[in-house]
Amino acid sequence: GRWNILHGIMPPQSGHWKNNPNADDIDFQIEADFIGLICPAMPVSALEICDRVGHIMNYGDGYYGGVFVAAMYTHAFVDSEISVVVQKALESLPEKSEYHQTISDVLAWWRQYPDDWKRCWFEVQKKWSNDRGCPELALQPGNIDAKLNGAYIAIGLLYGEQDFGRTLEIST
Repeated sequence: GRWNILHGIMPPQSGHWKNNPNADDIDFQIEADFIGLICPAMPVSALEICDRVGHIMNYGDGYYGGVFVAAMYTHAFVDSEISVVVQKALESLPEKSEYHQTISDVLAWWRQYPDDWKRCWFEVQKKWSNDRGCPELALQPGNIDAKLNGAYIAIGLLYGEQDFGRTLEIST
């Protein structure tokens, strides 16, 4: 997105997949925390800010990753149950997006394997790890696909059982 802007391709086209081969990567997902933090319990306001900021660098699942993270923050201000926070944040995404489908799968596998985060992770890897978007890392272990990274976030939160250290350990 930055390269595009420096070369005259302005937002929102700077993040569009036709102009940015990394449109589905984790850039906006990494940077969206601040949006959720400045919009406590206000997911609609957070989405409005996401729409203005997220397309600078991403589109599609890359954009949805930022929306998901920001929405989780907004809901965490009023809900302490992690599965509720994840589910409510998921409602901010289009159901047909791969990001939505990936997180829906994580929730289903978490329910199916409630004591086995590694099995959940394995199922995510099996179904969703074949990234097509990032040309430098497609099908490589260094995958930076937003939906896959978002699945790791959700797995850590769901299986971390509100233990900060455990959540970080599982997510990473």
